[in-house]
Amino acid sequence: MALIQEGDTVVLDENGEKKSFVKLKKKGSARVGKAQVSTDPFLGSPFGAVFTLSADGKSMQRVTECPTGEWATQHNISTMRNNAELFDRNTANQKLTNADIAAMRASGKEGAEIVEALISNSATFESKTEFSQEKYRKKKTKKYVTNVTLRRPTALTICQSYFEKGPARVFNLRPDSLAIMLSLANLSAGVKVLVMDACVGVVTAAVVERLGGYGHVCCAHADRPMSTDCVRLLNLSPQQASVQCSASLAALHEAKALGPDWQPAAAAVPAAQQPGSTGAAAPAAPPAPAAAEVAPQTQAALPAGQQQQQQQQLRGEESATGAGGTGGGPEAMEVEASGTPVAAAPAAANAGDASGSTPGTEKQQQQQQLQQQQSQEQQQQGCEVSKRVGSHDREEKAARQLSLLHQLVHPGFNSCIIAVPRLNP
Repeated sequence: MALIQEGDTVVLDENGEKKSFVKLKKKGSARVGKAQVSTDPFLGSPFGAVFTLSADGKSMQRVTECPTGEWATQHNISTMRNNAELFDRNTANQKLTNADIAAMRASGKEGAEIVEALISNSATFESKTEFSQEKYRKKKTKKYVTNVTLRRPTALTICQSYFEKGPARVFNLRPDSLAIMLSLANLSAGVKVLVMDACVGVVTAAVVERLGGYGHVCCAHADRPMSTDCVRLLNLSPQQASVQCSASLAALHEAKALGPDWQPAAAAVPAAQQPGSTGAAAPAAPPAPAAAEVAPQTQAALPAGQQQQQQQQLRGEESATGAGGTGGGPEAMEVEASGTPVAAAPAAANAGDASGSTPGTEKQQQQQQLQQQQSQEQQQQGCEVSKRVGSHDREEKAARQLSLLHQLVHPGFNSCIIAVPRLNP
């Protein structure tokens, strides 16, 4: 007997009327009736187990014995009765009031106990026929008791649930119609089936379930892939799920045009994925620092020795001009360092000295800028490598897809099911 495990999808059948799909996980929750309850009690239970909502509406309790409905045999009710003399007198036929029922609920009474109290306090229950008694009991049980049956998600239960809850989503596809489609398609394990399904994947799920992990199911579409939500509701094994693939009609035509003798070409492996490589292209070595250039606009580009020499010359020129008493023309404002003219003002030099700027700090700034530049280059190179690897992966995936489609269309499909409604203008 298969037990429900974490990650499985179950169908919660509430009193045989409402069905909902829930994927179970630890510390998960689900909505049952008007309450939000934990789904942990469902884990480890077999499919078909019945749970009932507790009196406080906060937890689910396992039910081991369910009523069989054979009330006439249990209570020795005679069959020679009819409802000819029964009259609806509103509250006169029931001794319990709404206040009494509310008090029973507040005291923690279970729903089954409330139903038995209603039956025992009914003035007309004993005089009803067996059918009327069963109908009365079911009506009260449905109102005061919430039983949940854990059902296995199959093509039948999924189709029933969608047809009862939202028939427009499956274009009014009934379970019996789905069974006829599968029978006419003559499906069995090992066949190749072409499916066009616009019914949220109900037909595709039924075909995948019928193959049992052997064969191929190609979901074809015109412009964009169709929804296959129902396939994910089935608790399929990896082998069962591997039979499904999706392709456009254009891709199928392309694979058909290749001919039966076509062979896929070997895909080229990029340098980043060749054997012996580390999986990522090694970043290029940083360019060697160029020779220091003395620019006339800035003093930071000079080496430390030339900067000190230049500052000494500037101080000497400033003292010379101050001693001469001249204001200093343009010739006095220019200083040659290593044969390169550099324009500098004494006031600017004094301001630089006052600000605390030293050759050591300027050298650190240059090193930081160089490190930032190298990191940016490495990031760009990494992005380029990832793009090349991603492009190769896409090409390889497309080649595998084309090879699979070629195997499907040559010599051809065994069956074809089209579940797309006709759209009238």
